[in-house]
Parts: sequence; structure tokens; C-alpha cells
Amino acid sequence: MVNIDYKKKKKIIVIGCPGSGKSYFSKKLSAITKLPLYHLDLLYWRPNWQTTPADEFREKVIKVIEEPKWIIDGNYNSTLELRFLVADLVFFLDLPTENCLENVRNRIGKDRDDFPKFLKETGDPEFFEYIRNFKDNGRVAILEMMEKYPKVPVVILKNRGEINDYLRRLTDKFN
Repeated sequence: MVNIDYKKKKKIIVIGCPGSGKSYFSKKLSAITKLPLYHLDLLYWRPNWQTTPADEFREKVIKVIEEPKWIIDGNYNSTLELRFLVADLVFFLDLPTENCLENVRNRIGKDRDDFPKFLKETGDPEFFEYIRNFKDNGRVAILEMMEKYPKVPVVILKNRGEINDYLRRLTDKFN
């Protein structure tokens, strides 16, 4: 486990490919740390798959990051730098593409508390294509941000086993 004083970390970003387990990890992390959790999907999506206008979404994110403590679950490259600027810890869930695709397939049609109730994941082919291309696009943007802000500690977790093991060890540190 990286040598980090987790009890002092109050502004945490959880990023990674859709289906990597960001929301699962964020919920567990919030329960362990008692930090408030914000899901960017809840700020971004409107009914009928309409998106929040960019300026309005940015303002919503700014309002969250101005809070004294938080965990923010989600990528949204348009606001990633804003979050990196103030974060004191980043978790990057860098799982294999096939795992992410399988996880998204398994949650289709299921209710989720990290996603707007008025929307249901349907297995949209464009979304699956986005996941397939994440390593070449979204992941690159994350790595560039990590390089640009090297003082922000980043914990990279590469599979479900590492995620669950990390959460177990973190629980021990907080007990």
C-alpha cells in the first residue's frame, strides 16, 4: 500500500474507464472515510439522455470542489483538470477493457444510486465503442493529467482483486 496518510486526505478523485468499478469503489471509500460522495453522472445527465450544458456542468463541479471535503466519482475530461488542481489524492482504476465491457453488460437495466433514476443503461453500441477505445483516448487524457500534476498522489488499481484488497487494507487503517 502506498505510503499515504489517508486520514488527512479530504479531496479524492476516482477515475477510470466506464465499467471499471469507480462507483463501487467510491461508495466503499466513502463508507470507510466518511467523506461525502458526489457522482458526476448525477450532475451531468438530464432526462431523455440530454446533457447539462458545458458551462452549467462546470459550475456544478466548481461548487462541489469548493466544499472542504469530498470524493468525486467520474471522468468527464472537461472538468478533470479542475479536480486535479485541488485534489489531494487520485484513485485510477485501470482495469482491462474486457472486464469493463463485462461489468457494463452486467449492469444493463439495473437500478443504480450513482446514476439518474430517470435513465436506464440500454447497452448502447456507441457507449461500448467508447469503452473499447478508452485506452487510446480517455486513459491517455488521465495519464497526461497525472504527468502535468505530479505532486498529486495517484494510486493505480488494475483489477478487482487489487481493488478489494486495497479497500480491506484501507478499512484496517481507519479502524
